[in-house]
Amino acid sequence: EESWKHLRFITGGSGTFDHCTIEHADNGIHASGSGTLAVASTTLRDNSNGLYATGAADITVIGGTFVNNIRGLHATGTSAISVIDCLLEDNAYGVWASDRTIAFLRDRIINKTSYGIFLSGAEPTFGSSLAEWNDIYDNGSGNEGRIWEILGTCQTVYLTVSASLGLTCLHQWLL
Repeated sequence: EESWKHLRFITGGSGTFDHCTIEHADNGIHASGSGTLAVASTTLRDNSNGLYATGAADITVIGGTFVNNIRGLHATGTSAISVIDCLLEDNAYGVWASDRTIAFLRDRIINKTSYGIFLSGAEPTFGSSLAEWNDIYDNGSGNEGRIWEILGTCQTVYLTVSASLGLTCLHQWLL
């Protein structure tokens, strides 16, 4: 498939992608400015980066599907991203983030060939109650069961790990 560059959200204002399918691009959506961006019920597939955030925009993704991208969500910059009720599946990296605050609520981040979540200088938050937990499993990088790698510091991380019998366990790391 031949690819194209991106749909670009530039400085200021607000924008919404709702019920879209964006595929075969270098960067499906490229948020390179400030303002607010909402992505709802949108599928980003077969891109280099499904959503590429390089600016200071506050971004909320609700009910999104990121599949078969090199990086489902690739974020650098200084503002917040919320990822809620999303499926990130069969990407090389589910999330690659640096220097951002990124919140995960009720997401499924599964079947990555490298990392489910790779963070460098980013501050993650995960749901703190059972109703807000995320499913993060079957991620690779040569280490069986590798879920993520965090470079830098963060506070407490709560994470659900689904066992083959359908059981859910809570693991808490104080980093």
